[in-house]
Amino acid sequence: MRDRFLPDPNAAEFRDEAVRDTRAGLAILVGIAVLVIAGWGMPFAIRVIAEDGVHGTYVVQDTSFDCQPSRGTCYSRTGTFTSDDGKVVRTGVHVRNRLPQPVRHGDRIPAFDLGKPDQVYTKVGSNGPPVALPFLGLVVGLFVLGGGSRYFWLKRKRR
Repeated sequence: MRDRFLPDPNAAEFRDEAVRDTRAGLAILVGIAVLVIAGWGMPFAIRVIAEDGVHGTYVVQDTSFDCQPSRGTCYSRTGTFTSDDGKVVRTGVHVRNRLPQPVRHGDRIPAFDLGKPDQVYTKVGSNGPPVALPFLGLVVGLFVLGGGSRYFWLKRKRR
């Protein structure tokens, strides 16, 4: 016997609403996950932007470079970093961000070390994914979380 007061669970309208509820709930969970991941990388990205860390000079040891002429940048895989006070010396490090062209063996480039054993950042060049991804994740996470939340907010207002 069918109850007149409860919706028929087999009705298309009931299933469509359940699917929309599920999608909105998943959007909220995905938005929170993206925000957590972006927040995890944010302190490091801010340190790169602020040029925090030990300042010094990076000396290019490479003889061949991975260059992108369209961007006017090159990537140095091997070099030596020496801090301004001479207390920190790291050999075999690479520049995490790209350097403006032209780059030659022996070039001295102002750089800073954030404590990672095999990489340093330069004050010139593009910072790339370590800086951009947390900020992009923040925007995407807020957008997705907001979309799922908006659905439930509007659904609540309709009742």
